[in-house]
Amino acid sequence: MKFARSICLATLLIFPNCTNSYALDFGIEFGLDRGTRDLFDRLPDEAAEAALKVLKEGLPLIDASIDGHIDHVDAVLKDVVETGVTAVQCGTLGTVRIIGKEAKMGIGNLLYTGGRSDLGVVSIGNYTEGLTKAITAKRDTFNDKTTAVEIAYIYSDLLIEASIIKCAGKPASGLVDLEVEANIQRIEKPGIEWLTLIGDIDHPGCTTPGDCVAKRRIYMADYLKAADPRDLEASHAVDLVIGVRPDPVIEKAWFGASSIQILDYEQILVAFRKIERAVETAKATRMERAKSMLADARRVQGLARTNITNNRNNLTPGNGVDNKNMLERAPGIRDQCNDAVNKAKQAKDTDNGVAGDADQVINDMTAGLGEVDQLVEKAKAWLADAATRRTIDEIDERLRRRFPGAY
Repeated sequence: MKFARSICLATLLIFPNCTNSYALDFGIEFGLDRGTRDLFDRLPDEAAEAALKVLKEGLPLIDASIDGHIDHVDAVLKDVVETGVTAVQCGTLGTVRIIGKEAKMGIGNLLYTGGRSDLGVVSIGNYTEGLTKAITAKRDTFNDKTTAVEIAYIYSDLLIEASIIKCAGKPASGLVDLEVEANIQRIEKPGIEWLTLIGDIDHPGCTTPGDCVAKRRIYMADYLKAADPRDLEASHAVDLVIGVRPDPVIEKAWFGASSIQILDYEQILVAFRKIERAVETAKATRMERAKSMLADARRVQGLARTNITNNRNNLTPGNGVDNKNMLERAPGIRDQCNDAVNKAKQAKDTDNGVAGDADQVINDMTAGLGEVDQLVEKAKAWLADAATRRTIDEIDERLRRRFPGAY
């Protein structure tokens, strides 16, 4: 799997949509939606393994709270972004340098560069301008014809501007570090969402904000229809979908493009992402519960197998004590076999993904019940033979005492 992942990463620049089972597997296990799994899949090996480690540490949160786990995933993603920004480096005052060879590797670099690798030295003319106003002004330029790729580029420019402000150390605008970070957060989460929706910059998954929302609604309808009802119930997905705001109403301009409030679209998209992640988290919880049930079934299976083997080895024709013990122990061993079967069936019902392993336990313990019956019959037969021999010996002894001359 590691080798397959390395091959995929090595060819990422040639085949941007390359995916592998590594991110897919751990993404399903940790409740990541498909889009986020694809993003994680584009991480370099070390970054992906670090993210996997942190996600593992948050697994207990799945059992405690779906919302808590989703917040944890968001925090991990934020950390991956911030620690993975290696393409944007401080240059001379008022500039940053974009390292082309790193621009396409990692979520952070994708977000900060918009997937562009030819930026070189970037300078924002008036980097002391209030970043808050700059973000608002840029967002006000979006219209119904603005493409998702253009939005990703604009957010990239804003993040680069934030980087320049951070590089400058003490911006004349009076913004403190906390304010800069707060503004970065305004851009990062929707920026990641646009990157997720776009996928391959050269072949984006959707075009305009309206198209992206429309396609996302269709995807979510199909996704929820195919989801396990138990996961929908656990995640409250239906209620959450009902709560998603309707598509924004656009006042059509007489000529050209019409202005839009991009936040309205982003709120819808982020809400759908959270719903999908909630369902995936519920699915991951159910799968983990099935694995636990299967492990318990195997544990009981092991005990039953040990008892069957030990009692079989102890049975001998002349060993009345062990033969009697077999008859006394048989009900308990049968209970163990039945318990293992029931636990395996519960695991299988909880997640059909463990059906193969569960069936192995069921078949083995069903056979075990037959073996117990055979051992019981053998013990009974040997005990009966022993009783018959004792009866014959007693008769012989009586005859010897009564007719001593005959023996």
